Amino acid sequence: MDEIFYVSCERFYPTKEYEEFSPVRGKKEIVSYDCGLMPPFNICYSLNDAERKVAGIKDGQIIAAYQNPPQNFAINIGNGFEFCGFDLSEEQTNISAITNCNGFEATIDYANLNDYGLISDYEVAKLTREKLEEKFPDECHACCEIYALWRKISK
Repeated sequence: MDEIFYVSCERFYPTKEYEEFSPVRGKKEIVSYDCGLMPPFNICYSLNDAERKVAGIKDGQIIAAYQNPPQNFAINIGNGFEFCGFDLSEEQTNISAITNCNGFEATIDYANLNDYGLISDYEVAKLTREKLEEKFPDECHACCEIYALWRKISK
């Protein structure tokens, strides 16, 4: 995919149960391209569609996603969106290797994730993705795509 698409969903605030399961710790809020953490996970191909769908979601947000951006990408999508970072998520199931899996502690640098539980630097995201696929070739969640993520909080 070489264009931005949108996801309307609820905001996710980590609970005690989440922190017991996930290696991501100490975050006030998680932004992710993960359908399990961000219900209802409505993928939309236009901002207008996402805005309509998020209107009925209490404490909603719109996440703008760019799958496998080029190395030197620089996109400011405007419209009140804030760049949040890079997620590594499996394309088929939309499960994030960073925010919704465990067992990757030797490969993902959880201590250096940003305030949203994401990787801030593209090169780090790219290297982490390569290490995951190399170290865990038989683990489906380790075979992931890089998603550049922005978000806009619904009013």
